[in-house]
Amino acid sequence: LRYLSLDADYAPNPSTEPVAFLRLHLSILPSSILEHFSFLLSPIQRAAIPAIRNRRLAYHSSAPPMFVFPVARNRWVDIWDEIAPSAVLQENWRETSKISAQEEKRWAEAGFLDGHGVLGEKSRLGKLLGDYEEERVGEVERANRSARLRKMEARKADDREATLQDASDSEEEEEELSDEDQNAAPAADNQQLQRTFERVLKERFLAGLLKDFDYDSVDWSNRWDVQSMDDEDRWFQDD
Repeated sequence: LRYLSLDADYAPNPSTEPVAFLRLHLSILPSSILEHFSFLLSPIQRAAIPAIRNRRLAYHSSAPPMFVFPVARNRWVDIWDEIAPSAVLQENWRETSKISAQEEKRWAEAGFLDGHGVLGEKSRLGKLLGDYEEERVGEVERANRSARLRKMEARKADDREATLQDASDSEEEEEELSDEDQNAAPAADNQQLQRTFERVLKERFLAGLLKDFDYDSVDWSNRWDVQSMDDEDRWFQDD
């Protein structure tokens, strides 16, 4: 009260009505005096004062390193854990499924049917069916028709092999597209997760809810007043 040249019976009284008092006089009080209000008001209670919320917002807008991802994530792990578990589990599940599919595919290509893989198996199956058909027809038909029929069946077998190959290529393309979609999904999830985390962190900071943060350094510093920042910008421009 003496600093402001106010009477002893001035209302609102800073001791009994600190919020109302600071609403009126925060911007003109030095930090050395404002620090005493830390014993009267918690960071949450101070959030009721518009000037303090504005200081916090100005501080956050300056992009201090501790609020930049992933530093912020590592600093406030409790908030990250509240937001992340379901997405992290989903991402791990996708990654595990992808790895399992790749391992199974490599096993089939390297060890199944002498290393020819699934496509080789399908191609050889088509060829075997064609050969079997040729033999069956050759036994039934007379000798004068066997040569012509074998040629016809050979063409059919080639067509079947081509169809199987096309189907295999199509399946492989679909698998590649599916893999691309699965790769894109976790990336999109992570970006959305980061935005959500940053938004929640900002809201909690402005509300005075963050643990392990020195609110006094922001709340009681007129450096973060908009007018002070404008004056500082003009000072640099004048230089």
